[in-house]
Amino acid sequence: MTDSQSSTATDQLRTREGDQVLPSNGLQDVGPEVIKDVDATGLYSERVRAAVILDLQKRIELGTQRYGHPLQTFNNRNAIQDLYEERLDAAHYSKQIIIENRLVGMPTTPYDRIYRDSIRDILELREILLGDPRAIPGADAMRSALAETPA
Repeated sequence: MTDSQSSTATDQLRTREGDQVLPSNGLQDVGPEVIKDVDATGLYSERVRAAVILDLQKRIELGTQRYGHPLQTFNNRNAIQDLYEERLDAAHYSKQIIIENRLVGMPTTPYDRIYRDSIRDILELREILLGDPRAIPGADAMRSALAETPA
């Protein structure tokens, strides 16, 4: 596949009917905040946290390459909808691991817990979406609103 064919396929994938608009420039980069939280958590070993931080940095770079900027707040997308869709994918992948491991006699732990958490998250997020479709203002609208707010 040539670069132009790959680019066209990516553009078509990103613009399917029913998809949200592509993210626009927003107000604040999200990635550095996630990295700070991972670093400060104290959970797992320093080695694991460092590997996750490296993976997060790579995802930030990938997003910048794909969209021209990293993930930002108030980017004209519904972050709840994005999270819901990502958790749907996580449920599928974790269930795939469980099924495959069962078929070959391998343990399904910790994937059972991850799967249950995914299902719980999906149900909670869907309930939120049903009750609050959430119209998200874009960054320009938020800049204007913030500029009008007295200090």
